[in-house]
Amino acid sequence: MAAITKAIDLTIMTGNEGESVHIENNTPTLPVQNASIRAVDGSVIENGGDFVPQMLKGVSHDSSIPPQCLAGMKIYAEAQQEFERIRKAHRILAPTGCTPEFCQSGRATHINEPRVGRDRPLAEVQQEAVDFLRECRDYNVIPSDGEVDKRIKEALVQISHTAIVTAVTDHNGNQSTGLAGGMWHQEPAELEYGLRAAWRNARRCIMRSEHENLAWCDLRQVQSSPEMARTIVKGVTAAFNRGHILPTVFVFPPRQPGKRGPMIWNSQILAFAGYRQNDGSILGDPLNVELTDSIIELGWTPPVKKSRWDILPIVTMAEGDAPYLMELPIELKRTVQISHPRYEQQFRQLDLRWVVAPALSRFGFDIGGNQYTATPFIGWFMDAEIGVRNLADSFRYNVLPDVVKALKLTDESDREFDDQPEYMRMLALVRLMNILSSDTELIIN
Repeated sequence: MAAITKAIDLTIMTGNEGESVHIENNTPTLPVQNASIRAVDGSVIENGGDFVPQMLKGVSHDSSIPPQCLAGMKIYAEAQQEFERIRKAHRILAPTGCTPEFCQSGRATHINEPRVGRDRPLAEVQQEAVDFLRECRDYNVIPSDGEVDKRIKEALVQISHTAIVTAVTDHNGNQSTGLAGGMWHQEPAELEYGLRAAWRNARRCIMRSEHENLAWCDLRQVQSSPEMARTIVKGVTAAFNRGHILPTVFVFPPRQPGKRGPMIWNSQILAFAGYRQNDGSILGDPLNVELTDSIIELGWTPPVKKSRWDILPIVTMAEGDAPYLMELPIELKRTVQISHPRYEQQFRQLDLRWVVAPALSRFGFDIGGNQYTATPFIGWFMDAEIGVRNLADSFRYNVLPDVVKALKLTDESDREFDDQPEYMRMLALVRLMNILSSDTELIIN
């Protein structure tokens, strides 16, 4: 969540961009999105994007907390001007999900964050299509005003013709039975812009500055599970490019109203199996235990000699088709061994490694009202994702106690790491962080 702060007791709580934007002389340093207004003292003036534009149309608006003085009226007027600038730059504004009781700005995933896979009211889908096409015109993706008017008419007709009566969920999370908006055909240039804009606006991705370099594969003609698997493997191998990764998204057909849409079982194309052991422990990645069980039930036979680093096959499901299991080629099964020049023997014994690239596959795009439920994406890792999260998290591989013990970083080496006093564990982890923050090597096997 972003926030625009005005010096005179006003904060506008904004959409899903993820920055805090400070206003000086009414000029924002970054474009953001609006959803609600909160006074600096913590009291909520109003929450919800629908109310704010109505309230800001005039300072005489009948609000439950009206301006108490001329200074307050001036703030409302300035906020109105700022909101209009925001709307001009961003036609579609996302709600924050904040309430008077709870602010979600510190959460990585908002409780009511929109998800692909829900049917939405016809009018809402049509409005998103119109706003998206006009944004395409703003960025010259559509070359003329006449062409954008033509495209809007075509989109509205297609959305109406594919609409169905079913349970719908509006942008506020309210559910009812009504006419759900259908889908419409997006031209390649329009879809390319939408994909790049979505990456640009992804608040949790530190690599979104590279959105202009995003490549994409148009796979909207793929209709079967086996063909989905084959095109994914072929595309990811090409995008990996022998280590010179080309950030690429693979776009399968959009979801139709009332249906599931194409999907991929794996959360990542390159992922390690997690095996349940008889003693209750997990061999491999605990995150993938249920997925591993399901893939085995589907027919996969794990290696005779199981390890912590067995890469799972992928399972694809086209709309209306059965799941299809496919092994990955050797090139994508290679792993990166983690070493350290001053502790080569210790790290060799630890045998820590990871996959060669992040390839997210439970990834959805919502573009102009169309919901793309199967859009796997390959990009780059940030080193902290592997060392701080995937390997170190206690609910994942939890390797820190083993590393501390191997490097003899604790004064009580005869006691299990988790049994030591907290201050001793903290001291050992600080020592470990200082060591691993320099000279760590990654070796591809």
